Amino acid sequence: MASASASSAIGRSPIAVSKPPPSPRTFHLVNYGCPKNLVDGEGIAANLLAAGLQPAGPDDADLLIVNTCGFIGPAEEESTNALADFARDKHEGQRLIAAGCLSERRGAGLARSIPGIDGVLGTRRWSEITNLVQSLSSTPHPALLGPSPTAPDPNQRLVAGPSAYVKIADGCNKNCSFCTIPSFKGRQISKTPEAILSELDTLAGRGVREAVLVAQELGSYGVDLPSVDLDLIGLLHAIQEAPGPDWIRLMYLYPSMLTPRLLDTIAASPRICNYIDVPIQHSVPAVLRRMRRPTGSADIANRIHEAREHHPDFAFRTTLIVGFPGETDDDFTDLCGFVENAAFDHLGVFTYSPEDGTPAASLPDQIDPAVRDRRYAAIMEIQQGVALSRRLARVGAEIEVLVEETLPGPTLAGHQSIGRGRAEAPEVDGRVFLDLPLLPGQIVRAEVSGTEPYDLFANVTAAPDGPLKLASEPAVSTEIPA
Repeated sequence: MASASASSAIGRSPIAVSKPPPSPRTFHLVNYGCPKNLVDGEGIAANLLAAGLQPAGPDDADLLIVNTCGFIGPAEEESTNALADFARDKHEGQRLIAAGCLSERRGAGLARSIPGIDGVLGTRRWSEITNLVQSLSSTPHPALLGPSPTAPDPNQRLVAGPSAYVKIADGCNKNCSFCTIPSFKGRQISKTPEAILSELDTLAGRGVREAVLVAQELGSYGVDLPSVDLDLIGLLHAIQEAPGPDWIRLMYLYPSMLTPRLLDTIAASPRICNYIDVPIQHSVPAVLRRMRRPTGSADIANRIHEAREHHPDFAFRTTLIVGFPGETDDDFTDLCGFVENAAFDHLGVFTYSPEDGTPAASLPDQIDPAVRDRRYAAIMEIQQGVALSRRLARVGAEIEVLVEETLPGPTLAGHQSIGRGRAEAPEVDGRVFLDLPLLPGQIVRAEVSGTEPYDLFANVTAAPDGPLKLASEPAVSTEIPA
């Protein structure tokens, strides 16, 4: 006798019941954007590892994560294209998560605009990645956006290499007319000094030799911590006295914070690199007013020259925007003269990108994109000459170098490893090519023997922290025989 359930199905087609895919066991993470985004990506990876997931290639991973950037149009386009490519190519059972700044900026609508995105994770809730993964099987297109109810653990990061970024604050209280960041990052939230010192100590224990302090604007550190009478300089003093990486570097400082007191604090510390990144954006007061930036940025060149009189080895980086609405030919000529006069060691240039929701996007006198591109090329050509001049002045000097990479064999010029000096920040500045096959993570002394506009060549003279550690395997020469 047939069971009741079987007899009730006679004469009807069987109903297909789709089973949710099994819980992911592997993941593949791609990071886009700035160092602050990379820090979040390292946290995402560490949380997934702690949950038992293992990294894998894009074809083999159960979970695909794109940690996006949404700062300006080209960055948004790059992240959007990556998401679309993964969405198009993912195979059955794979799930795709859009994380990071673009997700926070565009919200849940990002999944509607790119079919194939399974979940959305905002930049302020990256530490809840495992919660989002768990909800994928029960909730269509889950999205975790906005402020997080819990503070992430800054020590839970997957860090590789001798350098690491340390985010001392997130969000921004400034009101630049071209910038979208405050709209989706919110107001600044500073980490407590105790959390920062703990993170630095943990990183040093993992072999990190250099910590790069980052925030949307370092100089405002601590203003939102009313119970803590501590500013950036006070934090630097605390860092100097506490355990942590050998080198400390500062990036993203508002121009008004470039004070003699800060410069003297940096110069007096054997650990803090004589290096500061001060994005000024422009030199013409009228343009700066339209940008809602401090018009005193035009005086930065004088401050740099004064600083170099007391500390000749100080390195300065800045960022400029060309083609901002209303920028005249005379304005651009002024900016070119400023770049030659200030003699920045490192310079990044953006062509202006009108971003929806920003005041600058609706300003009159928008500049033709072709003009923006020409101005970009012209100012980079000027900076190339400036950079070469700055580096030629270092030939013959002895510098400290943090080794980052061992080359598989000597180059035609005999270089066998690559590193950076105290005057070069990771990823954005030039490198130092060394004559010995050194292991990554060493700090050595080397004499500069030659230069190109952005890179230096040097011969190793000593290792101040112990004996030189050469790569264990002898390098195979790549010299072309005569």
